[in-house]
Amino acid sequence: LLTCDHPQPPTPDGVTLNDPRNQRSLQIGAHVHGNAWGVADLAHESGHTFKQLAPEDTDTRNVTLKEAFRVILPDAWDSDAGDADEPQPRLLRLATAWPELNLDLESVVTNKINDFKVKLAAEATEVEAVVDLKTDELQHKLEQRARVAESKLDPASAQRIRSMAWGVVNKAEAAKELRMRGRNKRLVLRQQRAACKKESLRIAVCHGISGAVSALFVVSEEMLTDLSTSEALAETHEMTTTMFSMLQAATLRPAVAAAVAKAAASA
Repeated sequence: LLTCDHPQPPTPDGVTLNDPRNQRSLQIGAHVHGNAWGVADLAHESGHTFKQLAPEDTDTRNVTLKEAFRVILPDAWDSDAGDADEPQPRLLRLATAWPELNLDLESVVTNKINDFKVKLAAEATEVEAVVDLKTDELQHKLEQRARVAESKLDPASAQRIRSMAWGVVNKAEAAKELRMRGRNKRLVLRQQRAACKKESLRIAVCHGISGAVSALFVVSEEMLTDLSTSEALAETHEMTTTMFSMLQAATLRPAVAAAVAKAAASA
């Protein structure tokens, strides 16, 4: 289970460890030491200190995956394109709620993978039906030609035509085998992409979007083996679209590194 690790933070001035009202705030500030992209830096990013955390920043009720996914969407951070009804994601609240959100995410991903398997099975059934139909039609036509050759007392031609018919059958089976390998590869790619996207979202929520970009799934030439040209293009397009979208979000989202540098300069 992917979680945001929360080691015990130092006690800020004026905060009592035994006060239940401060436990959640202290938990959020766990990465103040040793992690430049930790959840504590999200406090700098959202303009809060530990003593300034508002209740809505740590209240994990009604936190949804939709809000978590908006962390990696450029529109969520674009003041010009943003939706007035959709406020910017509350990073501290999302980081605190990540263990529960991750369980929901696991369920969503599992359901989507299962749906994709059903889609691939339907595609397989359709493709095999088309190939078998075309194969039967060609075999029937070739058999008619072979019989015509036999009627003309040309057994050599009849044998050659029937050999062509067997060749058609072999090529049809090879085509179905190739499509099966393509479907299996697409499933593997979908599973790998989902795993990378989960990790990328976890990093974006718990640590910062800069590191999340490097966790995205990147397809290689070897991974595209056995795919058709259109399938390979679709995989590449999805990869580049996701990456550019997150790069836009990383540019628009208030930079944690800039906030840390500014704090260090003013110290």
